[in-house]
Amino acid sequence: SEGKRFGEPGFYRVQRVDASRVRVWRVRSLVEHLRFHEDRNGVLCCEHTMRFWGMPALALSYRLRPTA
Repeated sequence: SEGKRFGEPGFYRVQRVDASRVRVWRVRSLVEHLRFHEDRNGVLCCEHTMRFWGMPALALSYRLRPTA
C-alpha cells in the first residue's frame, strides 16, 4: 500500500456527499504490508502488518483454508 500518487496502491477514504456524489481522498499516514507464504503442511498463511505515522498499529498472522 505504498503508492506515491492518487490512484496507486494505498488507503482511500470514501465519503458520500449526497445521493449522487462521493468524496475520495488518499490516507498517506497508513501503510500496510501483507506477506503470503505456504507453511510446511501446504497451508496458505499471511503475515499482515499496518503502520500509522510510521509506528506499528496492527500485526496479524492467519491461515487461509478452502471451505468444503
